[in-house]
Amino acid sequence: MKIPILIILLSFLIVNGCSTVGTVQPPTGKAGSLALVDLSEGLPRDGLWRQNIALADMNGDGRLDIVAPPPRKSEGGQRRPTLFSQDLKGWREGVFDFPVLKDYAYGGIATGDINGDGFPDIILSVHQGRIIVLENNGRSGFVERAFPAAKNFHSRMVAASDINGDGRTDVIALSEAPFQSTNRQKGILVGINKQGDGWDLKIIEESEQHFGDSMAIGDINGDGNNDIAIASLTDKELIKTIWFGDGKGAFVPYNDRLIGEASKAFFVAVGDLDGDGKDEVVFKESGYGSDAKVFLSAFTWKGPGFADISGGLGAIERPMVFALSDIDGDRKKELIVLSVKGIGIYNYTDKGFVERGFYPLPVAETAGAYDLKAGRNRDGSLVIVYNLGRQEEGLNRGIRAYVLK
Repeated sequence: MKIPILIILLSFLIVNGCSTVGTVQPPTGKAGSLALVDLSEGLPRDGLWRQNIALADMNGDGRLDIVAPPPRKSEGGQRRPTLFSQDLKGWREGVFDFPVLKDYAYGGIATGDINGDGFPDIILSVHQGRIIVLENNGRSGFVERAFPAAKNFHSRMVAASDINGDGRTDVIALSEAPFQSTNRQKGILVGINKQGDGWDLKIIEESEQHFGDSMAIGDINGDGNNDIAIASLTDKELIKTIWFGDGKGAFVPYNDRLIGEASKAFFVAVGDLDGDGKDEVVFKESGYGSDAKVFLSAFTWKGPGFADISGGLGAIERPMVFALSDIDGDRKKELIVLSVKGIGIYNYTDKGFVERGFYPLPVAETAGAYDLKAGRNRDGSLVIVYNLGRQEEGLNRGIRAYVLK
């Protein structure tokens, strides 16, 4: 079935091909003259797609591809990573050869050039399993590269970034919750890439009590070194959400509280919102209980501490997931939020966050989201992708994609 094109213009919206027309506020700025087009054709409409997804140009055609871990509870041929290649009409499942491994399962995923050959590789953090590194051979295939097992360390959140400044892509993973008695939280695992000489593994000191499912890497304090932001689910050390890197592979925590005393952080992203060379940090926070308020908070480093720049974010009702991405090439990233009501795009200004455009979606298409990624194709168009994986009745599943042109 062909999926209808869904477009935001200045004052009206056609939703899912139905006759209902909803009025939206005219977005300000450049995004108001652009169209948000449903590009989900060819993507799965079912399956528990968790935890996160990745966007990367895996075949060098200038279009971002979706890289996803196996869906939860998948069996047989589905129990492997999946790549969806983008074309002008939608997506098609890429034909890639993966090594046959018995321990593929759902979890976290990241991409990065591990071996320095110019091709994006894949890193999986398997729920209740291990970290798997798959090197891209440049011929539509992947081979496993040995990564040492960390005893009793399990993760559903992994990232790929050069954290010691040697030009090699390293692996960073955040411990998942201790679902079993043998799985105790271990904190933040850093794997320094020795390029042909194995990996140097260590747990960041003072991070041992932390676990969670969301982490972001960026230069938060503007010193040129990559730092780590985590959405920690532990009750013991909620203040340690930022870890500053020294550029050599070591990290120290920021020891003042950013997350509210009556809430936890469940999602985090970093990016330069104002073009000053420092990455801001955005959290999704929630209080306790079924009726707790869910909200976004944002911070920027002012040295020796952070300034709260959350003004305007309170207007976003029940945010689910979000990403920071430069939609117009001005070197300032916009905040792209999937809330229960739809997709919103927000600029950070000296007056706080200002809505630039909004695209309504039904709750069934939003409330089951686990992750959102956004990035620009070579032609400048922005791709927004999110995955749905909750089992609650009435919520849709699968992967959705939109392009902002």
